[in-house]
Amino acid sequence: MSVDATARNDVEVSAPILIVDDREDSLRALCAVLEPLGQPVVTARSGDEALRHLLRKQVAVILLDVNMPGLDGFSTAAMIKRRPRTRDIPIIFLTADRDASERGHVQLGYSSGAVDFLVKPYDAWALLSKVTVFIELHRRAEELRRRVEELQVSQAALSDAQRIARLAHFRLDAASGAIAWSESAVQLFGPQIRTSNGQATPFPFWEALVNPEPSRDFDQVQTKWTAGDGSSMTLVARAEFVRDRTGRLRLISGTLQDITEHDETRRALATTTDLLHREQESAKLLQAALLPKVLPEAPGLELAARYLPAEIGVGGDWYDASIQSDGRLLLAIGDVAGHGLDAAT
Repeated sequence: MSVDATARNDVEVSAPILIVDDREDSLRALCAVLEPLGQPVVTARSGDEALRHLLRKQVAVILLDVNMPGLDGFSTAAMIKRRPRTRDIPIIFLTADRDASERGHVQLGYSSGAVDFLVKPYDAWALLSKVTVFIELHRRAEELRRRVEELQVSQAALSDAQRIARLAHFRLDAASGAIAWSESAVQLFGPQIRTSNGQATPFPFWEALVNPEPSRDFDQVQTKWTAGDGSSMTLVARAEFVRDRTGRLRLISGTLQDITEHDETRRALATTTDLLHREQESAKLLQAALLPKVLPEAPGLELAARYLPAEIGVGGDWYDASIQSDGRLLLAIGDVAGHGLDAAT
C-alpha cells in the first residue's frame, strides 16, 4: 500500500474519545485539551450513561473519572471489561485525589483494567501523548480489520470462481511431501483427495505430473479419470515447479480442472460441424444436379446464364432452356421458398 493510500485510510478512520466525569468544568477542560487531536469527543456524566453509549458506538479510548456518585469509575471499568464488545478498549483513570496511591486506588485501577492512572492536575501534553498513542492503535486495528474483511471477501470470490470453473488448487512441499488442497478440491473429487494410507492422491497420473525429472518449469496433463462412484471425468492437470536460487526444488504449485462438460461440448460441436460440412457438400451436389450442364443452341439466338447460389446451404432455385418440336424456345426459372435440403428437394 502506498503512503498516499495509507494517509487516506487514516483520515477515513474515526477514533472517538469518551470522557466520563460527573463535573461539567472537568468535561469542558478535557474537551479543550483534546481538541487539537481532531477526533470526535463524546462526554458522559455518569457510569451508566457511559455504558449506554458504548452499547451504540465503539470508541478508541476512555478517560474515566474515579470519584463519581452512583456507579464509580472502578465499577464502570469492571463492567466495560466484562463485555466482549468493549473489553479491549483502553481506559485511562483520572482522579483529583493526590493520595490515590496511598489509598490503594492506583492498584485498584490497574486491576480493574486501566492502562494508565493520572492524578489531577495532570500535564496536558502528557495526556495528549497518551491519548494519541491509543488513537493510532485504534486506527491500525481498524485498518487491519478492514483488510481482514477484504481478504475474506476475496477468498470467498476466489472460492466461487474455482467452484464455477470446477478448478482445484494444490501446493506440494518438496521437502516434506505434504500436500495442501483448496476447499474446492473436496467438492470436486470427494474426501479421497486427502492424503490417506500412504497414497498422495487417487490420481494415477499424479507421480508423473509432480516428478521434477527431467528438470522443467511447467508441466501439463490431460487425461480421463474415473472417480470412486464410477463417474468419469476429463481432467487437465497443471504443475509449476518452484526452485530456490540454487536451483533446488522448493515446492510444486498447480491446479486440477474438470473439463468434462467443455470436452463434451467440444466433441458435440465437432460432430455438428462435420454434419454441417457434409450437408454443405450435399447441397453443392444437389445444386449442380438441378442446373443444366449446357444451354441448347437456338438458331438466331445466343443463350447465356449466370447463377449466384445462396450464401448459406442450398437455395434450390433453378433455370433451364429447351427447343420445342415446333422450333420455339422454352425458358424456365424455378424459385424455391426457403433454404436447405428440405426446401430444395
